[in-house]
Amino acid sequence: MPKLENELKLTRVNVNFPTPLVERVKEYSLKLGVPTTQGYVLLLTKALDNENILEQLPMLSELYKEFKSKELDK
Repeated sequence: MPKLENELKLTRVNVNFPTPLVERVKEYSLKLGVPTTQGYVLLLTKALDNENILEQLPMLSELYKEFKSKELDK
């Protein structure tokens, strides 16, 4: 049971990554001054968020075009 409401539940995951990728994550983590595990969490979160943004980009583009056309009609 989490002590705080915003505390995340953790799940242990064992995976095999290519060594060059592991080294890149270690370098990234070191540069940020965070533990390597946190580096993986940050990078995976960024990647998934970016994928979600890219999926929504066509809809956002259409909304922007509609907004601009209404603005020009004024």
